[in-house]
Amino acid sequence: MPFIDINYPITHVRQPREGQCWLAALAMLRHRNFQWACEQARLAQIPTNESLSSPHAGQLIRAMGLHTDGIWGIHLSLTIERLAPLLSRSPVMVLGLVNQATGPARQHALIISGMRGLTEEGPGHVFVSVHDPGLAGGDRVLLSQLNTATISRVDMLVLR
Repeated sequence: MPFIDINYPITHVRQPREGQCWLAALAMLRHRNFQWACEQARLAQIPTNESLSSPHAGQLIRAMGLHTDGIWGIHLSLTIERLAPLLSRSPVMVLGLVNQATGPARQHALIISGMRGLTEEGPGHVFVSVHDPGLAGGDRVLLSQLNTATISRVDMLVLR
């Protein structure tokens, strides 16, 4: 796989409040709006006013007909070899610890909707399209930067 070019159109959904990134990310993954994701969480009896916990994550993901790669608590790495096959099937929701400009890393969810570049050259030559519900829109960053500067721990990957 010398060159990869995968891109899924994503309508960016912004989280209205801190701790609701997982709802916005699920809405993006399912091509829905934030209210739809909140309703799905309510139907699964999962509180929408707090961060997503590990027992609730699996319950909601199954209820929404989504699939996971990884088990909560077994930390994953975002390598080309792990992401490329997943992205060939669907955009990927990343649940994990995300570094902050100031302060400690916090639990967060974001969407990776694409990957483009020369895979043989390594993560410093491959860009990924990232949609962070805490920001106004999507961005394209080097996979190496995403792994070192942005995400300090990956807990679970979710896809359609």
